[in-house]
Amino acid sequence: MKNVNIPFSEQLIFSNECSLKIENYKWVNNNYKPVVDVFLCHNNKTLKVKFIAFENEISFKEKNDNGRIWCDSCVEFFIKPFEDDLRYINFEINPIGSMIMSIGENGENRNPLVFQYKNELNLKTQIEKNYWFSEFEIPFSMLKEIYNKSTSTQIKKLQGNFYKCGDETKEPHYGMWKNIDEKEPNFHLSKYFGELILE
Repeated sequence: MKNVNIPFSEQLIFSNECSLKIENYKWVNNNYKPVVDVFLCHNNKTLKVKFIAFENEISFKEKNDNGRIWCDSCVEFFIKPFEDDLRYINFEINPIGSMIMSIGENGENRNPLVFQYKNELNLKTQIEKNYWFSEFEIPFSMLKEIYNKSTSTQIKKLQGNFYKCGDETKEPHYGMWKNIDEKEPNFHLSKYFGELILE
């Protein structure tokens, strides 16, 4: 299984080197493959995530949470924090901070979490000339609450994947960290998640 080690940082400060890159693009033959660096760190209480997406055309039409975020320039993080629960959470974010956060076992019948939990994420986004970034925090206490786990439950290893897309942008694209071996675009397949190991 593809994996990545997430460095420990008491103050949640990223190292200068990115943890991984989204560079596996498929399903569309337009040769548009924006570089996306992903930075990760944790302090045993919170997982911090930062995407930097280098794009010349940055699209951000969706202004509402739980809207059609994936149609804009979009970065996504899907996470399954507990092995004994098949449900995963998808975080999907556009350049102006509109987002999806929902939970379920697959792409259908997902339950929105964004309206209840967005304020806990300390979400920041910023648009520059030819790139944009998104940064947010995932408190482990929040995950335990969502999954109805004891506060003493340890989180040392998670499963997940990182994505870049833009279904209705000028150059539609579908990028991922861990490859999805399917003929049609579908990020909602947890069997393709990689392993995220907390150092």
